[in-house]
Amino acid sequence: MDEIKTNLAQMQYQGMLAYVIYTGGKDADVLVTEHHITDGVVGSGSPISKRSLLDLCSIVMPTIKESPKFLEENILGYSPTTDTLVWWKRPGTDNLFFSQKDIKSGRAPLPGLIFKVQQGHMSMWAVKVKTRPTPTTELYNAPFFNVSNSVCMGNTPLPGTATPENYLEWEKAFFNSSFSGDWTPPLKGIKGKVLWQALVNRNIKEFPVKYLSPIKDTDKKPVTLASIFISNYHN
Repeated sequence: MDEIKTNLAQMQYQGMLAYVIYTGGKDADVLVTEHHITDGVVGSGSPISKRSLLDLCSIVMPTIKESPKFLEENILGYSPTTDTLVWWKRPGTDNLFFSQKDIKSGRAPLPGLIFKVQQGHMSMWAVKVKTRPTPTTELYNAPFFNVSNSVCMGNTPLPGTATPENYLEWEKAFFNSSFSGDWTPPLKGIKGKVLWQALVNRNIKEFPVKYLSPIKDTDKKPVTLASIFISNYHN
């Protein structure tokens, strides 16, 4: 404590306000009081106002005061305070790169895809719908090698914090990486190698969603899009 006081004095900081947090009570309520400091003396307190609390939070979380922004249709959810972005990619075709010699790299059809980046970690799922997913949309395992809902990006350079402005850079980083056979994609009724051999460079426009394997929770119920908005959900 003495070292902290010495450092504050050397930097010529002066205490202006102090906040005291009270907890307890039958409903486990929280009370925060604000105290002005005069000549080093902490004065009596009063309940903190919503404005003062917002000002306090904005010191450590500047984005909390950002103005509302227009979000593209692809963006499904964004929380700058938890560094989380969720978006979807429409069904279509894209270039895929395979490091396995028996699967040629090239263009192939893809199902609808859900991406989630939280604190620099990417997760991914597939969907069967062709329109913008809703919270009740069921999720399926992504049909790619090296993706087990959690995405292994290896040494691929990443864009940094995911935002609605740079989500396409995250997509580009994923599709520019090379798929190896380390993690075999969980599919229904077909092996990953056979599937991609049949799809790459075949001029097929739609991914055969019948091969997507569903994701079930511990009660054997389908996992839906709403589940991935839980802050720690990856699988």
